[in-house]
Amino acid sequence: WQLWFWARAACAAADIKEFNPTINQVFTECSTWRTNVLSRVAALPHVDLVVVGSRYSYSGWITDGNGDQPGGSAAAALWAQGSSETVKTLAESAHRVVLLREIPSPGKDVPACLSKHLDAPQDCSFSRSRRIGPALYAAEQQVLSAEGLANYVDMSRVVCPADPCSVISPHGAIVFRDTHHLTARFAREISPELERRLLPFLSAKDRPFADNL
Repeated sequence: WQLWFWARAACAAADIKEFNPTINQVFTECSTWRTNVLSRVAALPHVDLVVVGSRYSYSGWITDGNGDQPGGSAAAALWAQGSSETVKTLAESAHRVVLLREIPSPGKDVPACLSKHLDAPQDCSFSRSRRIGPALYAAEQQVLSAEGLANYVDMSRVVCPADPCSVISPHGAIVFRDTHHLTARFAREISPELERRLLPFLSAKDRPFADNL
């Protein structure tokens, strides 16, 4: 197997325009980066699978064609359409496209919390239902399902096997290295399960797949 990896901080995979509050302007670099990645994927001679991962934390950044930030259901609709455009383009180059659903997020600095609760790490736990941008995911899933493009892998129950979510894994790894990124050790720990869920998309190319494995 040959693996290619492309990522850019603060840029969504969905074909949307983003207003980045950090630089106080439309983040045009994301559109350039996304176009370049799609071109590089299309240039590969053979692509069995593309796995797409994005946070749904961009709801407040989404802008329309007039430069306004609509928010709410209007922003979710723009996200869904943008996600559809990206997946459709990738599907022209790859046999199958899979989206990783965003996992629950603690919303707090986990190592800092643990340093204050050395004898009670359960005090740093959080609800499994805590997700960022659920409206974006719902709108995206509805559109992609209607278009027959919704192949999702949801690792939420792997990251959070119990509710509330523990920030320490059953094998003793700290799960998050900050407010939402997984630690390298925990990522390695759950990689066999991610492999198990992705392999069917590679090994049975003509078989339909259910959403939300």
